[in-house]
Amino acid sequence: MQSQVSDRIRRTSAGFTGIELFWGIFWLGCGIAGALVLAEYVGAIGYPIGFVSGIAVSYGGPRLVIAGLDWWIPEYPPCRCGHSGKSNYKFEGWRHGSQLLTCRNCGRQYLKKVRSFLQVNPDGVARPYLMHRPFGRWQHVSETN
Repeated sequence: MQSQVSDRIRRTSAGFTGIELFWGIFWLGCGIAGALVLAEYVGAIGYPIGFVSGIAVSYGGPRLVIAGLDWWIPEYPPCRCGHSGKSNYKFEGWRHGSQLLTCRNCGRQYLKKVRSFLQVNPDGVARPYLMHRPFGRWQHVSETN
């Protein structure tokens, strides 16, 4: 019963959320603007080509920027064994306000804070492994000093 009520509140009568509706209208507007601009230069063939390219640029451009930032500043740094990525780590729970993660390949445990990655020794002591600097990549703690 509760999920039905929240679903009705969340969705408009057309079945979209407000954010989905906003972005749909935005991309449609970019497509129309692209069609009008390109038609000025190349004639009638510019309408369909400009419409598709206007949507592609307004949707694909930000997606490429986000993908590039995700590559440049990855959310999860590589393990000492060399494997990296979010799928490499298994979330074990929270410890002292940090994520406790275990490498799926080698079994090493780490504590992930916002800008630091600490390796947990077998005796339970956490020691700094990597730090994240603004607009930079993950760096070994010895390199950041």
